[in-house]
Amino acid sequence: MAIKHDPDSSPGQKLLRMYQILFSEDKCHYQSELSKQLNCSAQTIMRLANEIEQSIPSCFLTGLDNGRRWYRLQAKHHNMLGLDYHELNYLSLCQEFSKAFILQEIFKRLDQTILKLSTLLLEQDSEKIPYTNKPIVF
Repeated sequence: MAIKHDPDSSPGQKLLRMYQILFSEDKCHYQSELSKQLNCSAQTIMRLANEIEQSIPSCFLTGLDNGRRWYRLQAKHHNMLGLDYHELNYLSLCQEFSKAFILQEIFKRLDQTILKLSTLLLEQDSEKIPYTNKPIVF
């Protein structure tokens, strides 16, 4: 058996730390960078990524970029109106995670609330642009 890079860290702690890293930033995290951050091998990162993917397959993304493996958590929400707000992304991600633990009725209410919030944010942003608050006439 190989010697552990960090003998004081349990697999559960590494899993939580990796999840926190993936969740904290909506970007691709490369396997080599995660390995350095978590002080573990590339094989350990692959095992941890597999566990995260099994927990939340709809939000977990992975791929290759010039031969480098990357991982990412991203909400798959159909009511985002094309907005790229981090707050709504995190709320959508939390909604996706909770789907298995809450009633369908509550999930639908959350979905409607996120849609209303995204609409309000869009309206608020459009007020800042001078030409968008004028009526459209022909």
